[in-house]
Amino acid sequence: MPLLSHFLILERVYACHVPSAGFRSRRFGRITEFTPWAIRPTALLLCCLLSILLAAPPVDADQEPRETFREAWQAAAKGDRARFEQAMPGLRDYLLFPYLQYEDFRHRRRTADVSEVAAFLEAHEDWAFAAGLKTAWLRSLGATGRWESVLLHAPGSADTEVQCHLANARLRAGELEQATIDARRLWTAGKSQPDACDPVFAWLQKQGAITGGLAWERIRLAIEARQLRLTYYLARFLPEAERVWLDRWQQQDRSGYRRLDRASAWGDHPKNRDITLYGIRRLARNDADRAWQVFAALDGHIDWGSDAREGLLREIALWSAVDGAADTPLR
Repeated sequence: MPLLSHFLILERVYACHVPSAGFRSRRFGRITEFTPWAIRPTALLLCCLLSILLAAPPVDADQEPRETFREAWQAAAKGDRARFEQAMPGLRDYLLFPYLQYEDFRHRRRTADVSEVAAFLEAHEDWAFAAGLKTAWLRSLGATGRWESVLLHAPGSADTEVQCHLANARLRAGELEQATIDARRLWTAGKSQPDACDPVFAWLQKQGAITGGLAWERIRLAIEARQLRLTYYLARFLPEAERVWLDRWQQQDRSGYRRLDRASAWGDHPKNRDITLYGIRRLARNDADRAWQVFAALDGHIDWGSDAREGLLREIALWSAVDGAADTPLR
């Protein structure tokens, strides 16, 4: 029964008990007069019906399937296949049945038939659980070495662990060109990668594909991601002559780049430009005045290029303004 109907009936119930002079009720923007003799027999009948409806216990037609669903869910979580399959037939038309299937596949994704899981995911691709279940399933395919299924179902996944399994599957299938592209992209990350990537990375290193340039690219990403510990591991991939630059970068990063003016004695080297460009920008966010001092000390010693130099000045000016400094560059 609509809520408005309840209000109208209750209004009439109240009218049954008012004095003979009547009462005034504001409803729908106007004043309405009610008096005892205005109450019709139909209104009295509705009053009685409402009392019966409110007093009667609610009837839950879904109580039985709900209990069966709960039992089946618990069976799936415990791996009790016999009990789960016994409950399944009576729940196929139940609204929450796909969630029950999800729970079942989630717990037996390592052993479930590949085509069965794939069909379920395709039929429910727009459901909230689909993305998480697919990622967990694809990871299990790689972990259990079902490489043909990985090749078939993993392309397009955004999950790093799945992507590493896919690169491994391509290696095993002889798709070396694409596997190399995938492996280099996965290796060049600013953080440590999942263990599933280790076989692919070991193969990449064995092929001599991890060059000094690739290592520097990952070092830069690691420093930007505040993963300084990773850079110590990456030092092994650099030529001996270039490790001094990584050591300088690590020292400057630990000190917050406040001593970066020392770079004026390092010479105008490409790595010096990389270190000072990054360091001054990072320092400006924390101490714009000190960043300006470092910039002034290095300007003329390092050729950043006109565009990069102007960019540094703008960034220092921005953070100086944010800090409310009285003497802001370019002001």
